[in-house]
Amino acid sequence: MPPAHTSSAQKQSRGDPPLFLHQNVECAASRTEVHDFEAHAARRERSANGSGRKPLCRSASQQHHLGLQRQDPLQVRRLELGEAARLPVRDQGIGSHDAARRQVLVTDPDLLRGVAADQIGPRAAFECEFHVAYDTARMREIAVVISDLYLPRDSDARSTAVTAALPGLEEAARFGQRSVADGGWRAWLARWMGRDDLSLAAPAAVAAAGSPGAAAGAGVWIANPIHLIAGLTSLHLDYRGLLRLPAQDLARLAQDFTDTFGETDFHLEPLESGPFLLRSSRILNAMTTEPSRVLAHELEASLPNGPDAPILKRLGAELEMWLHSHPVNEVRARRGELPISTLWPWGGGVALQPADPTGAREAPLARPGTPLAFGCDPYLVGLSRLTGLQLQSLPERLPDPADWPHAQRAVLVTEITALLQANPAWTMFEALAHLDRCFIMPAMEALRAGAVDRVLVMANDIRLQVGRRDRLRFWRRRLKSGGAALRAVME
Repeated sequence: MPPAHTSSAQKQSRGDPPLFLHQNVECAASRTEVHDFEAHAARRERSANGSGRKPLCRSASQQHHLGLQRQDPLQVRRLELGEAARLPVRDQGIGSHDAARRQVLVTDPDLLRGVAADQIGPRAAFECEFHVAYDTARMREIAVVISDLYLPRDSDARSTAVTAALPGLEEAARFGQRSVADGGWRAWLARWMGRDDLSLAAPAAVAAAGSPGAAAGAGVWIANPIHLIAGLTSLHLDYRGLLRLPAQDLARLAQDFTDTFGETDFHLEPLESGPFLLRSSRILNAMTTEPSRVLAHELEASLPNGPDAPILKRLGAELEMWLHSHPVNEVRARRGELPISTLWPWGGGVALQPADPTGAREAPLARPGTPLAFGCDPYLVGLSRLTGLQLQSLPERLPDPADWPHAQRAVLVTEITALLQANPAWTMFEALAHLDRCFIMPAMEALRAGAVDRVLVMANDIRLQVGRRDRLRFWRRRLKSGGAALRAVME
């Protein structure tokens, strides 16, 4: 029978680690002598810890095993570069298990191969810990909504000849995945917040949460002041006719409405975000159209319809006569501003109230992962009250995503109307170019720099979603003009 140390030597030559400190092993360095492992332990330890890193005198299988271990850091770095172009695992519909396996390989490169504990140095631990913190702290998504950009789908291509450059929208239209936002941007935003129930609610019902005077269960409408342009045979509405009144004009008109109409079925209340909230004593069954959408349709076709539509039409006629010679319009005329033709009610429904009305005006505390919202749209204000969404005023330019350490998603609700009123000499396309320059293009630059994972651009009920991997579709043709990019959200 062969000696016991021969069996141990055979196992060791196959690359298995020694079982005991005093185990005799056979060195495969062109000799067959049997050496005591303890006699050479100190010398081997000094060789392993030396700066020269001389190769140990071991079998070929052991050297191959050490070679694989030396290749691990390179493979980990290659996987990290590949992972930089991937979306988070929870956002993937296909291949999520493969992505999870790759994530395991990056964060624990020694999981699939056995590596000695003393070979995992501080650098490897730092790289693994940094990769995990990077994925959880980054800004994952920035959404830019142009809330009042509605264009006719069947318009002639020549009508969209844009002289201003739209580089951000061009890049989003070239690389982005295009889809239709069912219900418009408001319903999408409610779903984006995880509130599918609010996506089915009427816009005025959600906006009523931003008004402390609206009682739950009452009928509510959003009433926008508009200026109508008289043509030869009909009235028209353009972007400059969507008026934004100062707070003092809103308050005076609301008070005069109560004094003039007295105890009627309607009550007018100004909203801090701009328009009025029209409250009614009962729920009316009528279909209405948002005034921004009237720009893409005939005015006559956008009037209220339904069983209770005559009530709203009669109210509109009375409001037009009341405002014709109102002192507020006289003051506006002296300031060179357009007069108010009437109030346009739309988005009617049953008022909703936040769960805690007493604390509704207080800004919610910043919690990790809570989305951020920027803008002053009445629906956005009401949604922030109902969901605890952190709402801030719209900045002049997209801030650095690194300035939002507690948020992983952000939405910016922009308006063309406000820019046109602040800059009377601008055209609609110049206002759109300004939004592109200040919000869309910086978001795309943050995507290219790896600061965000996705960018969403929404306008005209069309959503363009661009991820980091989407920009690898270099075969897609570059759009040569802003008009071509604008047509991408029209067709």
